[in-house]
Amino acid sequence: MEIFTSEYSHKWYSKRELLAPYLDIEKDGYCLYVMPVNDETKSWTEEVRELHKTHLNKAGYEGFSNQIDDEYHLAGTYFFVVKDKEIVITSRINDRNKSSRFPFEMGQRQNGESYTFQENISAVDINTYSLILRHYRRAMPLLLVSLGKYIHDLGAKKAFCLVERKNKVVQRIYHEAKFVYSTTFAELIVFPSFLYALNHKPVEWKIMEWHEQTINHYAKQYQMITSSRR
Repeated sequence: MEIFTSEYSHKWYSKRELLAPYLDIEKDGYCLYVMPVNDETKSWTEEVRELHKTHLNKAGYEGFSNQIDDEYHLAGTYFFVVKDKEIVITSRINDRNKSSRFPFEMGQRQNGESYTFQENISAVDINTYSLILRHYRRAMPLLLVSLGKYIHDLGAKKAFCLVERKNKVVQRIYHEAKFVYSTTFAELIVFPSFLYALNHKPVEWKIMEWHEQTINHYAKQYQMITSSRR
């Protein structure tokens, strides 16, 4: 997850009716959309990815490559929350059943080797988090329940994500969202081309997980929210 300010957020959301087919859940003026990448949505989903890239550059990172990321972007499903014509939080899910590897399998451990996911279960990766911090308390719950419902409906038993080792604020947010550090994939990983702009050193990442119990928890929370609005 990366945190950004509204200064960097694109105010492109002007025709709500165009996004209506992708509306998943709405509460207190916050609208969460679930959007697969396809010919119909490619311009919208590319905007969401470009928003994330803009923040990365402003926050002092370099090396994000569309060419590398396309392996996941083109097979991904985007989740984003809009409030007052502004994207305030974003995420992306990749289903391991539709991809040959998870993003963390592209990373390198200290010995130069990469992890390989070999568990015989359905699993997903949650990637490309961005957040306007002042919307955290309202937007994050919608994102989490929508992710949980989507993952549950896929039949996935685990969800993986990456958290930057040095970013204590984001680690706290992940823990509040019920992610736990992976014991199966416990070592730090780096992506050699993704660097801190200041010193050109690779950013170190920890791997975190949701287990089935947490996925089910958020799927039930989704049902509670949607049922209460009927």
